[in-house]
Amino acid sequence: MSSETEGFYEKMWKDFVSLQRGDVQQLCKEAERYRWLREQPWHNSSVAIVCKPKENVKLGSTCLSHELLDSMIDGEIVKEKSN
Repeated sequence: MSSETEGFYEKMWKDFVSLQRGDVQQLCKEAERYRWLREQPWHNSSVAIVCKPKENVKLGSTCLSHELLDSMIDGEIVKEKSN
């Protein structure tokens, strides 16, 4: 195998490992959010899970999802860690 080919495969491997590391970091962050959300007491937390939201959430309530929910949870985690 030529040194050029070896260099190509080495670069591909490093890129692959870098992508995998990013995926693992993202999964760890999502797991941290989920654990935080599960630990929240419904009666005095800044966020709670609601079953059957169409039946149980009043008009005008703030219902976060996707990036807004992630951002809110991340902010709460940072607050807790700074205390």
